[in-house]
Amino acid sequence: MDHMGIRAATDVDFDAIEKLLAAPVDAAAVRLNRLRERDKQEDKLRGLDAALRAAPDDVVLLEAKAHCLKTLERRSELLDVYRHLQRLAPARADLRHMIAALSGAQSPARASDDYVRQEFDSFAENFDATLANWLEYRAPQHVADTVRAALGEGRTTAATIDLGCGTGLAAPLLRPLTKRLEGVDLSPRMLDRARARGGYDALFEDEIGRFLASRRNQYTLAVACDVFCYFGELAPAFVAVAVALKPGGLFAFTVERCDGDGHVLGASGRYAHSDAFVRAAAAAAGLALLSEAEVTLRTELHRPVIGGCYLLRRA
Repeated sequence: MDHMGIRAATDVDFDAIEKLLAAPVDAAAVRLNRLRERDKQEDKLRGLDAALRAAPDDVVLLEAKAHCLKTLERRSELLDVYRHLQRLAPARADLRHMIAALSGAQSPARASDDYVRQEFDSFAENFDATLANWLEYRAPQHVADTVRAALGEGRTTAATIDLGCGTGLAAPLLRPLTKRLEGVDLSPRMLDRARARGGYDALFEDEIGRFLASRRNQYTLAVACDVFCYFGELAPAFVAVAVALKPGGLFAFTVERCDGDGHVLGASGRYAHSDAFVRAAAAAAGLALLSEAEVTLRTELHRPVIGGCYLLRRA
């Protein structure tokens, strides 16, 4: 408002705004907005197709078309665009990963380090604003609430590792719960943002499994907020966490949920896990299940992303 020259104190009816925010969501209005968004993307797609007829190998145009198709959930056409891009840039890890996700081919055990690093380095600058303002991101809050309940009101743990800490969104929530807080992430640009945010006693650039292997019996708490959507197989990561935890140490994390007994690599490029699969991986790592809850992790394409928030303990 300051930038627009609006004098908030005198020109804005805050009482009216509060009443509007308190009103129940108008389902018809939400549906109308979704239709308008689809129309906008369809119009943009027609313009991109016209431009691509003149420049079929233009990477910028192809990337823009991929974004439209992803928003419209047109998977087969999106797969064709990714394959076209891969012919132009065979070394791109993100394209290999998304083609595997969309084609139904055998999915890798987890997303490659190159894919994760590239994905988040490119996303770092707008990460916080996108998750908070557009995706209603809640995973760190769910994890922190779970840890607080396990510790007991007003109590803290000795040493915490924030796995896949990203820009440090969880730091303000975890800092009051622990005497020492460390973070590890593959993306140097995300770590730069976490460093600027503050709250950590130490930050490390490394792959989670490799990092934890060098930290035997070091932590009393490990957390992973929205990290295992880049892991298919969970058992190796859970074993690494168990190695790094002290006896009796806690492990709180979220996963995206799917039906059945296994895990799937979705069209989003992220993995989802069934409750049975999480439980089996925990048991294989020698971690006891203390609690689990179904939660909404964020909103995506106007729909809630349902996940699970778990708390495990090392014997």
